[in-house]
Amino acid sequence: MKKALFFTWALILTYQVGAQTSFQHILTDISANNPDVRARQQAQDARISAYRTGITPYDPTLSFDYLIGFPRAGGNQADFLAVQSFDFPSVYAKKRALAGMAESGGTYAVASRRQEVLLEARRTLVELTYANKMNAEWERRIEQAEQAYRMLERKMNEGEGNILDANKAKLQWLALQNERQLLESRRSQYREQLAMLSGGRAIAYADTLYPMLPSLPAFDSLETRLESIDPMLKAIQAEERMAMQEVSIAKALLLPRLEAGYHYQGILGQRFHGLHVGMSVPLWEKKNTVQQRRLEALAVQGEIAAHRNEHYYRIKQAYERYSGLRQTLSDYQALLASTNNLPLLEKALRAGQISATEYYLDALQFYALADKALLLEKEMYLAAVELWQAGW
Repeated sequence: MKKALFFTWALILTYQVGAQTSFQHILTDISANNPDVRARQQAQDARISAYRTGITPYDPTLSFDYLIGFPRAGGNQADFLAVQSFDFPSVYAKKRALAGMAESGGTYAVASRRQEVLLEARRTLVELTYANKMNAEWERRIEQAEQAYRMLERKMNEGEGNILDANKAKLQWLALQNERQLLESRRSQYREQLAMLSGGRAIAYADTLYPMLPSLPAFDSLETRLESIDPMLKAIQAEERMAMQEVSIAKALLLPRLEAGYHYQGILGQRFHGLHVGMSVPLWEKKNTVQQRRLEALAVQGEIAAHRNEHYYRIKQAYERYSGLRQTLSDYQALLASTNNLPLLEKALRAGQISATEYYLDALQFYALADKALLLEKEMYLAAVELWQAGW
């Protein structure tokens, strides 16, 4: 019994650096193999390629005309024209800069999706660690319940006990086994969730120890640091820079489109060679483009403000929840340390001083307290996951 109590207490209080390594190993594996992150990277590569397609001049055009004269004595006419059209030169420099912005912005977008995937993985790992803790605890309780049942059954057979106590102990033993089977089903679901996040790779994780948490700084300091490394914010800010560059490109496209080429003409036995030049007159084609790009840039600026507001209050709520749960867990741990009656209950049961019913009622009170502490510990870690989304 003392061994079982020590195990229960150790489950609640023990943290090891080894758990940190195991956590990180699984997260690294998921980061490298998650199919959604890979798909996002491929989509960003395609987007970058799309931005690079407009940084070269248009394809040249070739035309040839052969005109038969009437009357025939007037002779025939041949015309050949090779023309290269291109936007105003400043457009290409601006488009190259936009392509570079798209590349850096794509990096942040992929990083943001990776953080979302790893956030889900951390939640699942916390749930699985809690389930592993409970599984280990149920195994100890099942072993303890079986020992109590065997003892009461032996006493009954020796004429020192009664069948009611033996049956009560047996029912408790069977109930614990049933609870453990249900728990094993949940553990299997968490492992399957991790395998899905890892692209189908099986994840073996049986740790009962959470990784160590960092010290909790003041809220303002923590929120400022977390905002500075927020990949989603960086991705939206990159979109804002791109939107402003699109405005600049739209203005540059209002300038005339230029063309230059070679012109050959043959008529009446004479040949003419010359230079062809031309330009567009930008009256209607790009009329509302600049205004459209400006409105799109304003919309992205609104997204930045909305994200910062959401980020601030999400971190604030997680901070308050984590702080509260940490204090509550500490109170429960102190209460557990002062309610260690299981060894005395076992001695009283063996001596016949209390019935099995009395024993289990008192034992279940302690187990309920221990279960609550384990649950609070899990909830505290889930709050920590939400607080430190980039990991700790």
